[in-house]
Amino acid sequence: SIDEIALKNYVLGNACGINRIKCTRNVAIVFKRLFRKEDDSHIGTLVVFENEEPADRVYQWCTANHLDMGYFRNILNIVCDSDLVVCRRRDPISLAIPMRGPEGEFVNTFEIKVGQEPVDALFGFFSANELFQKNWDFHGVLHQICAMDMVNCKRHKALKHYDGNFTMGEVSVGPLVIWED
Repeated sequence: SIDEIALKNYVLGNACGINRIKCTRNVAIVFKRLFRKEDDSHIGTLVVFENEEPADRVYQWCTANHLDMGYFRNILNIVCDSDLVVCRRRDPISLAIPMRGPEGEFVNTFEIKVGQEPVDALFGFFSANELFQKNWDFHGVLHQICAMDMVNCKRHKALKHYDGNFTMGEVSVGPLVIWED
């Protein structure tokens, strides 16, 4: 199998070397479309490049154009349904931080989804990467994340599990909420 990046660079190198062809970038546009509101007023043109996660790009564009989440979902569906676009997820990320261990080793990338409470994202990150078992300081890391300007922490206790309609046997008991100790 041919390496896609090497093939792309080879084709671009040959095409861009031809006289009368001017190459201005090395990333492809996988989606470009002018959007209008229901009243036919102009919103703007959304452009998604191949090296962008569509959910994040569409969210940024909707935010910049003062569009609500209803528009975001509809536009994201249009983008993800197009032929050239690869959507790995449907939820935009508001913050992504590569995390390193005490020896400088890469652990994983910590991500907070738009609308997600940071403490819940961090609890999931700690659980998935077995950081509780490695005795990492959960509340110390949470304090550092909540101190960041772009992060808004409304609480400091993680929601471990939520079921809006918990049933035991045949009986509906209502919501089940399990908080961090």
